[in-house]
Amino acid sequence: MKLLIISEKYYPEGSGAEFATYLITKILSKYADVTLVSAPGAKPPENVRLITVPLYRERMKGHIINSMMITRLKSLIESHDIIYIPRTCYQFIPVAKKLNKKVIVHMHDYYGVTYNSILWMDEKLNKFSKDHIFYGRWIMGGLQNTILSVLPSLLNKFIDRSLLKYADVIVCASYFHADIIKKLLGEYSGSIITIYNPLPEDILRVSLSFEDLRRKYEDKIFTYIGPPKVYKGFIHALAILRALNVNARFIGVSDSSTLNLIKRKIPNAEVYPRLPHFSYLNKLKESYAVLLPFMCQESMSYTMIEAVILGNLPIVRRIGVSIEFFGDSELQKFLFQSNSEAIMNVKRSLHLNEKEYYYLIIKGVKVLKEKIKNEEIEKRWKMLLDYLLKDLTTQ
Repeated sequence: MKLLIISEKYYPEGSGAEFATYLITKILSKYADVTLVSAPGAKPPENVRLITVPLYRERMKGHIINSMMITRLKSLIESHDIIYIPRTCYQFIPVAKKLNKKVIVHMHDYYGVTYNSILWMDEKLNKFSKDHIFYGRWIMGGLQNTILSVLPSLLNKFIDRSLLKYADVIVCASYFHADIIKKLLGEYSGSIITIYNPLPEDILRVSLSFEDLRRKYEDKIFTYIGPPKVYKGFIHALAILRALNVNARFIGVSDSSTLNLIKRKIPNAEVYPRLPHFSYLNKLKESYAVLLPFMCQESMSYTMIEAVILGNLPIVRRIGVSIEFFGDSELQKFLFQSNSEAIMNVKRSLHLNEKEYYYLIIKGVKVLKEKIKNEEIEKRWKMLLDYLLKDLTTQ
């Protein structure tokens, strides 16, 4: 079985989606002869061939340049059985189908079914005018970028959604994510399935000692993780932590203006840029609780999952995936809807005694490891490949 991955961005570039793709590539390479087509800088597993071409993500530039690569990659597509598209190179889907290939699209966000890959919590912001203006002003920055992104935003919603419908299978990162994709994609003859992203091996090797838990309980560090962006809830995290006299930590802040803003609001806050994974995990091992006031729906959120597995209480906005993972456990009492509820939950966490805290941490780790099992994830990927290959040989 020959499998071709086409991705405009790949680990170590990007964030959770690209990291997940790397881990999934490891699984796929156990059962198929895998070739990766990606931009320069990609570092796939050793047993995966790499072909570098100048692919780009989304927007107008990506649509034009990726389309120009179709002729160049056509013969490569023709020589493979299954095409796996884990990001946004949807222009290659119709080409692969014309060549009678099976196509898997793996969605890690809402790209192709919303205007800007984001599904806002506030439904009013998901309409084009509101989404475009809000996205342009708060995410891209400024009037010029807002105007320049009008056409690409429309392409995202209408052109890419039509391309997605040619895929044989769409893989989603959570059951909530899959339900939303089904709703937003509309009529579709293929299959939409859920396979959780695998847990990183270094996370699975971590064990929390009694000393780790005792130090967490004594220090009580509340950590916000992510870029200082509106859609990640940065401004709300800043407001919540400012309102409380707690040890605050921000991870993912690189620009000096945001650093200065945090220091003005919370002088004693610890602020770190995006950290190497090992250093990042160590910071999470020190932390008491993670504060994630998402303003949009996440598809899975490695940030939330890694933090809880490393012993953090999930003080997280009540969104689809936080409910999916914690809604049927004692940890659901720390989910919140408003800033005032978040502040109440932080205060509630401060009143836990050591025994209660240890119990909730152990419970959180157990809940996630029972829901996200790497061996089950690998089994499901193998079943999917076998099914597609069998279908291909009977055509």
